[in-house]
Amino acid sequence: MVLNMMDQEINSSLLMNTKFWDNQWEKAMEVSTANIRDDNYEKWLNFWNFMSDIYEEIEKTSSELILKTINIFKSEELINRKHRILEIGCGIGNFTVPISYEVKHVTALDYSAGMTKKLKERTEAFRIGNIEIITEKWENFYSEDRYDFVLAAFCPAIKNAESLIRMKKYSKGYACLVTTSRYDNLFRLRDELWKRLTNSDFKSEGYHIIYPFAILYSLGHRPQLKKISAKGIIIRELDSLIMQYCQYFSIFLPIKEAQKSIITQFFEEKAHKGKVKIQNEAEIYIMWW
Repeated sequence: MVLNMMDQEINSSLLMNTKFWDNQWEKAMEVSTANIRDDNYEKWLNFWNFMSDIYEEIEKTSSELILKTINIFKSEELINRKHRILEIGCGIGNFTVPISYEVKHVTALDYSAGMTKKLKERTEAFRIGNIEIITEKWENFYSEDRYDFVLAAFCPAIKNAESLIRMKKYSKGYACLVTTSRYDNLFRLRDELWKRLTNSDFKSEGYHIIYPFAILYSLGHRPQLKKISAKGIIIRELDSLIMQYCQYFSIFLPIKEAQKSIITQFFEEKAHKGKVKIQNEAEIYIMWW
């Protein structure tokens, strides 16, 4: 049997080969425009710090998807009120805050000081006392604790076999990865704008679910997979959206007046009275093992 995938033929003997899939994932990451590398790490960090205020605004439109995900955690008995959990890449707490009401304790980890500062502000505002916040890279995180559940939702730090193995190492129960199953409208905007700026395609093959799924399967796990979707409307201030994409694209290329003009024109075409309305439809995978 030969599986034809991603424009290449893969012999069935390779399907249970962890090294093969890890190499494939590494290659996909190398060609992904959005790959986080040593030479752009600080730029990514600046972007996440910048986004810490904006994500709270976006969260209002993604709450349905987040609550659906947490309900699956509960219905599949992945979490309960006695559990202590670790969340990798917590951001401002879009998952952290609602899940804290369903478990005993959450250790929330993120390498962006802007994100963890915003999460601390939210825990104080909501008077939540069972969240420990740690500002650290996942690669550098160390603890003697083992958790009942380890979660990474939309987390770019999970990008190879080692990062998946570390997730399970810290879990005495389940580990869970949440990621996009297809581009939503926000990604389509990004890709369309990138095409205008560079006349090339924005590549993000490295975040396909096939890589972590295949690696786990090859390691002897039998990961469970569910796909859910939700629709919503995102309304953003025009100036804020322009600033966001100028900051984002500056990770990958110099943003001078010409590039800023293209970005500004792109969103002005979609704006009405200083606001941009985005009909968003998101679809995600929930994988646990």
